[in-house]
Parts: sequence; C-alpha cells; structure tokens
Amino acid sequence: MGERFTEYKSEGILRHFGIAFGLALLCYILFYSCDHHLRLRKGPWELNFSSETDGTPKLIINQPKLGIANVTVRLEGEAVQQKPALIRFTGPGVDIPYGKILFFDTTYLPGTVTFDLFGHEVEIMSRTLILNFEEHPWQSGEVVSLKSEQKWRAVATTNQLENAPLSDGTGSFGSSRIGKLKEKMSSPWSLMIRLQMEKPSPVPCFLPKVAKASKSCGAIFGDTLPFDLPSQWWVDRLPTEIAK
Repeated sequence: MGERFTEYKSEGILRHFGIAFGLALLCYILFYSCDHHLRLRKGPWELNFSSETDGTPKLIINQPKLGIANVTVRLEGEAVQQKPALIRFTGPGVDIPYGKILFFDTTYLPGTVTFDLFGHEVEIMSRTLILNFEEHPWQSGEVVSLKSEQKWRAVATTNQLENAPLSDGTGSFGSSRIGKLKEKMSSPWSLMIRLQMEKPSPVPCFLPKVAKASKSCGAIFGDTLPFDLPSQWWVDRLPTEIAK
C-alpha cells in the first residue's frame, strides 16, 4: 500500500512539472513571437548612397511605414564618385560606401542610425532628422544641403570669445562674458542636480520635510556648496587658461 502511494505521488509530481514546463514554453513562444513581430513590423531604414554628376555626395532616405520618402541630404564641398547603393539597416554587419557609422540601434526597426559623413553628423530616427545636432522635421521630397562650415566639428570648436571682449575696460574679465561662457559650458547634468535638490526623491521617512532641499544643504555646508561645479570651475579658471 505504501509503495503504491509513493509511486502515485511521484507520478503526480512529474505530471505537474510537465504541465508547468509546457505552459512556460507556450508563454515563451507566444511572447517571443509578439516581440519579434513588434521589432520587425515597421521595417528598416532604406538609405541610398550616391553622388551627383559633379561628385557631390548625397544620401536619400526612405521609410515607407513612416511615410518618409526621398528625403535627400547633400554634402556640398565634398567630392566622391559613387554609384547608387541601397543599404537596408536591419542589424549589425552593415557597411556603407562612404563615411562611417557612429551609432545604431535596430532593436526595434527602423531604430536609430548615426553617421559621420565627411565631418557632418547625420542622425536618423523615427521622430526627426538631426543634422549637426540640429533637429530637422521630416518632410518627404525635401532636399537639404549641408555646407562645409556647418560641420559639427567646426561648430563645436568655434570659440565664443571671438564675439565678446576679453575685458570690460577695467582690466578685469567682463561679467557679461562670464555669463555667456557659463551658459554655454553648463554641464547637462547640472540641471538634474538642481531639480533633484528642489524635489528630492525618494525622501527617507526619518528625515524632516523641508520646503527646499538646498536650505538643508546650506545648513550643513554653509555657502560653499557648488551647485554647478563643472561650469563654475571652468569660469573661475578661464582667465588663467586664456593667459596661458
């Protein structure tokens, strides 16, 4: 009697494990199929790399599912002889005729693709087209010409000091100049620091509530806490760096 009960119990456990395994496998196949469909349903970017008769490179962008057709980016001042080459960005291992790929994410097509084309940064995403860090809304059939002076490296190295005097006339560094430099050099995370201090989250339950977190920071550190340390550090050091 005991042996039969033990055998019956073992068979019951195996049956339950088999049912659980089958359900888990079925759910995995179902969710994988749905995810696979969502990843591929819009299709990849279709990019045509070619050149005009005078050798000017041009990139023609198409994405039928998004309604984007024949958006052309011309690279003025450059010369290359390239027959039309259609590239579909479906995943890794894609080579382009000219320029180089800086970044791409094709997890969910069409995804995002970023190129460096003769010094111009061209970022292609579903929401918008970004040319040298400037957003350019999608408009089918549009032709956009990029000039040599618009290259992102040239823009990034343009010194704002050329448009403002080094001194305010008294031999000291101009305050308006410092304001411009601070505005330009403010680190992207400095805003998040201020927002976190305004409304910290999460707040430990054992700490008293304060109207503004900077008040408690001031009580602890006095007036010496640099809320925008990267930009302020550079502003303080800028006259010394220029003197060098």
